[in-house]
Amino acid sequence: MSEVVQLFKGKEAIEKQNGRMVANTFKALQAVERLKKEGFTIIKAAISQQRPIIWVQPCEQCVRLSGSWFKREHTASGTVYTWEAAYAGAFIQWQTTSPNRAA
Repeated sequence: MSEVVQLFKGKEAIEKQNGRMVANTFKALQAVERLKKEGFTIIKAAISQQRPIIWVQPCEQCVRLSGSWFKREHTASGTVYTWEAAYAGAFIQWQTTSPNRAA
């Protein structure tokens, strides 16, 4: 925590940082509300200095988000892809799994 306090010294710097966090919290709320109306299930959200990140349950509607996978992990049950799409001022993420092929 002391590192964060050292990063934002002075009233102006603190106000600027707080303003970013308030703005990103509002962006996250707007994105969650839109996703909810469109039938997505929201799993979790994270607010940071950059865009908020909202994780949704994978579903057929995720294709409409026009996302791209940015992370691929090979597991015993298959390949897990983590997808991301820009949406309503936030990043939306979800995961899909492709089963291993039979040898």
